[in-house]
Amino acid sequence: MERVCLLFLVPVFCFGQELKDYAAVISSSAKTQDGVFRVHEVSATIYYEIPRSELGKPFLWWTRIARAPSMLGYGNEPVASQMVAWELHKNRVLLLRGTLDYPVADPNLPIARAVAATSNPTIIMSFPVQTYSPDGNVVIDVTSLFTTDVPEFSARAQLKGQGFDASRSFIERVTAFPSNIEAEVTYTYTALADRPQPEDLGTGLVSSMAPGSASLVLHHSMLRLPDQPMRPRLADARVGFMTRERVDFSMPTNRAPVRRFAARWRLEKKDPSAAISDPAKPIEIYVDPATPSKWVRYVKQGIEDWRPALEGAGFRNAIVAREVPSGDKDWSAEDARYTVVNWQPLIGPLRLPVR
Repeated sequence: MERVCLLFLVPVFCFGQELKDYAAVISSSAKTQDGVFRVHEVSATIYYEIPRSELGKPFLWWTRIARAPSMLGYGNEPVASQMVAWELHKNRVLLLRGTLDYPVADPNLPIARAVAATSNPTIIMSFPVQTYSPDGNVVIDVTSLFTTDVPEFSARAQLKGQGFDASRSFIERVTAFPSNIEAEVTYTYTALADRPQPEDLGTGLVSSMAPGSASLVLHHSMLRLPDQPMRPRLADARVGFMTRERVDFSMPTNRAPVRRFAARWRLEKKDPSAAISDPAKPIEIYVDPATPSKWVRYVKQGIEDWRPALEGAGFRNAIVAREVPSGDKDWSAEDARYTVVNWQPLIGPLRLPVR
């Protein structure tokens, strides 16, 4: 049966599904955190209370390894990175995956309709609306987002695991901040006993998990992207930029060219009229607290040695090396708000390929 919802601030009716009162879902025992979304923890259930103003807005979702079994990975090793958005569709909230590499076209051109038809977002997961807050915010149960093996955020392919055991997987913590939400989750993967033995990569890691089980902790960061996007810059092939590519169907040519844009920091002058100015917001790079103390000052010096090059681009004091504030329990190397130079242990000798 098609479910048709009529939403008023109070009450809420939904034909085919009766929504609960807000107080019945978010009880007095709930542990609530304010942030870009309100996060409510009721027993083992995690609820997101999503403001209407945040629906449809772009977020960066970044998944990394926080802790891994011996030989299977390093802390802060990347797993997945993608752009997502939350959208309300009738009585469900959809978590959608977009891409930064999709084809583009001037929306005023007829071809924009055809290009839009090739860039439909993927639905990562769908969540029934549990209730609405008194001010109209949408409340959903997101526990399954972290306790199931969601392909877009999974480390199973990276570990070459074959199965996932939900009974040995659980949420460690979810923390809300003004522009991001951080979640740490333990996942347990399995491999069959008759699979080939993992290959030693010679770097302290192996190519895949051994037969049996492996548990690791993944860190999920969801970071609200700015309302005003950064101005893109075309990449110059003579300079070693990391790039993102887009096919632009707006160009007046008989072929759609691939345009390459430089992946870069958002540096903007505090004084746009000055030839050299401090940045409105400098690049801040933290030194991993795991770095041996005798090497910390050298790592910081290596980071700030980039300052003269950035002065050539018109920015003074553009990059700052920082140490983690002592006793700051809210700081995490996996937090998407921070850029960190990681200190990683190397288990065993590094064998370089011989040419």
